Amino acid sequence: MRPLAALLLLGVGTVLAYVGVSNRRWEVAGSALAGAGVAAWLLTNGPHEGALLVTVFDGNGLTVADLLVVPAVLLLAQLSWRSVRR
Repeated sequence: MRPLAALLLLGVGTVLAYVGVSNRRWEVAGSALAGAGVAAWLLTNGPHEGALLVTVFDGNGLTVADLLVVPAVLLLAQLSWRSVRR
């Protein structure tokens, strides 16, 4: 998957997850697209991701560009917590 497609998937998924917080009808679609977007974005590595913040493996880790997934992950956590509480 190309980085632009992964970024688009992440953006659409994050917006739908945000809508799913207030409208339960979009909860499943938002969670699925946001989760897919997070996975796609983290797996599309490129040479211009920014500085390495945390090293996970030798030569691989959390970069500045990977911080784009934080809003989606927080929304997914909120939607998951709400589903568990039901």
